[in-house]
Formats: sequence, structure tokens, C-alpha cells
Amino acid sequence: MERFIEEIHLTTVYEKLIALLITALASFILSVLFFLLLKVIIKQAFKESAGIISENVRIAFYFLFIVSSLNLIFPLLEFTHKSALLVGKILYIAFVAAFSFVLIRMTFFIKALIYERSRINNSDSLSSRKIQTQVEFLQKIAVISVVLMSFKEVRELGTSILASAGIAGLVVGLAAQKSISNLLAGFQIAFTQPIRIDDVVVVENERGRVEEITLTYVIVQLIDLRRMVLPISYFIEKPFENWTRVSPELLSHFFLYVDYTFPVDELRKELIRILSESPLWDKKVGLIHVTDASEKSVQLRILMSAPNSSVGFELSCQVREHLIAFIQQNHSISLPRTRGENI
Repeated sequence: MERFIEEIHLTTVYEKLIALLITALASFILSVLFFLLLKVIIKQAFKESAGIISENVRIAFYFLFIVSSLNLIFPLLEFTHKSALLVGKILYIAFVAAFSFVLIRMTFFIKALIYERSRINNSDSLSSRKIQTQVEFLQKIAVISVVLMSFKEVRELGTSILASAGIAGLVVGLAAQKSISNLLAGFQIAFTQPIRIDDVVVVENERGRVEEITLTYVIVQLIDLRRMVLPISYFIEKPFENWTRVSPELLSHFFLYVDYTFPVDELRKELIRILSESPLWDKKVGLIHVTDASEKSVQLRILMSAPNSSVGFELSCQVREHLIAFIQQNHSISLPRTRGENI
């Protein structure tokens, strides 16, 4: 390579830059061929995961391959001292950026690979959501650590965070800081899992689904599609409802008010008929209880089961509508009323 450089007598900066450009083009072609070979190897090792690595790593791999080739060829071009400092600094920064980019994209590849494996091996959505919550948090920690290790001044800090994730030494040294306390709350949530990705929760008197868990905050998508952003420490320090902590199954209920003369047994039979015809019912619970009796009316509690909270809400609305229609058509005289007596 040195002999080839000497023969073509690259004397000007422009000629040397053109040589770098030609090197970059040749490196790109080689990187495409090499990546195709890598995909074949990955496909044989992980079967259907070739598409995952292509999606997450391809561009970063091309970038790193090209920058690495330029860094190898650069010393052979013998730039002048002034030009060498400028071009060399640019290539060094590009190499650090490319290497960090590849490592970050690899964390996305590993995350996608784990997701795919968990979906294949776990038919239980609860198990899959547990894995997803932990992997999401660890992947964010890995990305932060890669970024920190890209800078010499903070490389030791980045290595410490990566090596001591969840270790007591991190707690002792940094727990007094607010941002670090949020990070520690994130570790606790990731591994004790009071909430998981896609859990249905009630926070601040609002019902929603956990959409994202970051290092410092949690995004809850509410039922009207608003997003509530809460600090991650909220789920450690304050009480909240988790409707899918153990199982997504949920009992839905609503109340009806009727007169004392109303035949409750007829309504029980009608409830079972309505539930049996509904594809939303899981056929586990369908009951009517007389839960209260005041001087004006009798309170009936209609209870039914559903596979999850969303289906349960739809089922309760459907059943409520049908039962009200049944009472109107067959026992309108038994609707709640206020009685009076003439003296």
C-alpha cells in the first residue's frame, strides 16, 4: 500500500482527500458484501432474526466499516502537519461516533431478539410483559453507559454505572441526588415490577395503560388517548391501582335501582341470557346481588367477568343497556318511584 501511494505521488491536499473519498467508496462496497455474509451467519444461528439485525445494525455497521478504513489509510497519505491535525481529529471523532453508534444499535438488536424469543417461548402475555419491562430498562442503561464511555473524561463513570447496575455501592455513593434516586427507583421497578409495560393502572383518579417506562419517568396513556407523564419515583412513593398485576381478568359491575315490587329472579335469568349471547363474556361470573334497600328503592349490583378491563367495560355497557330495556318493556311499573298518601 505504501509503494502504491508513493507511485501515484499524491502531493496536494485535494488529491489526498480524493484518495480518502475513493477509499470510503470501496469500503462501502466491501461493507455491504461483508454485512450480507454476516446476515447469513446470523440467520443460521438465530433462524428468523436476520431481518432484526438488518433493521437495527446495518447503517451503523456501514458507517463504522467506512470510518475504520479511512483511519487505516490516513497515516499512509502523509498529510502536512496542519492538515494532518485537522483531518486526523475529524476521523478520530467520526470513529468514536461510529463505534458508539454500533454499540447502541446492538443494544436494540439484542432487545428485539429477546422480545422475539419471549414471544415464541411464552404464550403467557404476563411473562412477556415482565421480560419486556426489564429489557427496556436495561437497554436504556446500556445506551447511557455507551455514551459515557465514548468520552475519556467520564469513561470511568460510565463503566461504573454499567458494571454496578443494581449494586449496593451505587446506592451508598449517589442515592442523595434526586436524579440518581429516580434511577434507583427505575431499578426497583424493573426488577420488582409493581408496574410493567402495558399494565392497566389508575393514577391520579385516571385510568390508563403503561405505554413507556424510561429511566426517569413513566408515560401512561389514558382511555381518552391523553398521556400522563409521571416521575418514576411516583410508583414507589404513592399508592396506585394496578388492574393487571397478577392477571388481566377483571370483574365488571354496575348498579340498577328498582322498586320493591320488582321480581329480581326474572332479571337474573335475563342477565344469564344476555351474557350467554355476548362474545365478550368469559363465562365465569354472572351474578345479581341485592346490595342495598332504602326507603325509595332497592339497589341491585350486576357483576360479570371479562378477559380484561377494556372488554369488561364494553360488556358492562352492553349488559346495562339490555337490562334497562328489559325492565322498561316488561316491568316499567317496578321502576323506582316516590309514594305518597292522601289523608
